[in-house]
Amino acid sequence: MSPFNQYDKQHIEIKFLLFLLFAGFAFLLNNCSDPASLNKETLVRTLVTPSNIAPGEYTYFWDGKNDDEEYVEPGKYYCDLYETTTGDTIQMTVLSGGSAGTHTGSLLERISSSIASSIILEYNRPDPFRVKQGTYIYFNLPYSTSIRLSIHTVE
Repeated sequence: MSPFNQYDKQHIEIKFLLFLLFAGFAFLLNNCSDPASLNKETLVRTLVTPSNIAPGEYTYFWDGKNDDEEYVEPGKYYCDLYETTTGDTIQMTVLSGGSAGTHTGSLLERISSSIASSIILEYNRPDPFRVKQGTYIYFNLPYSTSIRLSIHTVE
């Protein structure tokens, strides 16, 4: 093989590798809302829509249902608390079964007027929990603010 043909072969191979690299990058851009992350987030339920809430410690009872009022499947779920400038996330584990929860009263309850230094989504209890029994989600607000509390999955 002459030196000229060897050069052409290497040149073609480099062009082909660059083409594959570019095609893969284009695929990611077209098929991912966030190319840096291949995880897909799916909203399950919005618990609290943006509304002005006074400072204090709160609990919210989630009945284990989605926005269509159907019980969710067992698995890992995430609860997000968002405010205009900050947010927090906790992971929850849902198990199958259980008897229907016996929660009475308001779903969102202020349990203390003590004020935290920052917005904190603390935990849920019980965790893990049986889907039909539901769980309590605890959070603190340091000032009166508009929040959104939601449940989602990540695939």
